[in-house]
Amino acid sequence: MIKDVDKEAVQTKQLADRKPEWAEQIENLVTALEMYRIEEEKAVKRITDFLTAHGIDISKTVIMEADTVKLKSMISDAASQSG
Repeated sequence: MIKDVDKEAVQTKQLADRKPEWAEQIENLVTALEMYRIEEEKAVKRITDFLTAHGIDISKTVIMEADTVKLKSMISDAASQSG
């Protein structure tokens, strides 16, 4: 059986190791942000691959930096010029 002193030591260590709730929330948000960035990178690659396959040359950098309205306009313009 666990002695009371040992039990208290374990509980004290668990409390000391516990992060504040706000720190855990921030860690969760950072993890979500990382996941969204990975998905964004995949989407940009798919967009550039698709555009390249249709003869439209827009770089990944331009896609990443342009707002979506401007990007849609650029793609529409490029599509109308290519065919």
